[in-house]
Amino acid sequence: MLVASGALARHAAAVGIQWVDVRWIGGPDPPIGTILVGTRTERRPTMTDLDVLSQVAVRLADKLAHADRSASRLRACSVELARAAEPHGAVAAVNGPVAVLRPREREILDLYADGLCTGEVAELLVISPHTVLTHVKSALRRLGVSSRAEAARLVRANQMLQLL
Repeated sequence: MLVASGALARHAAAVGIQWVDVRWIGGPDPPIGTILVGTRTERRPTMTDLDVLSQVAVRLADKLAHADRSASRLRACSVELARAAEPHGAVAAVNGPVAVLRPREREILDLYADGLCTGEVAELLVISPHTVLTHVKSALRRLGVSSRAEAARLVRANQMLQLL
């Protein structure tokens, strides 16, 4: 589904999102929430990727069905997440092999996994391509892998494990 209109389109365009897909958590009647996934590139997910998204929505619905979703609990969780957030929008809670990465290294590998090239990553983060490559080199060494593709796969696998 391409973002085409309304406030969502303006917000997506402002951060460079070119494609989004939405899945209901818990079904549309009554919904618990939604999962919104987007890409900054023209690349589209495969049917397998979309199946995984649907499976994540189902598993989240199962877990959230019995969770305390009162306004006070949601506010407390939101405050906790905000306090744990790292600078530059990096994800604070990281487990597994990617825990050895510095926030900027992980952020850059996330962007590579989204399909951006070195120049696009540099432009988006307002740093030089040389700086991007320096962060990548350091990340590869920390992860013990030899290619950006391997590192990006580790980052994506870690993200999926955190969702499930």
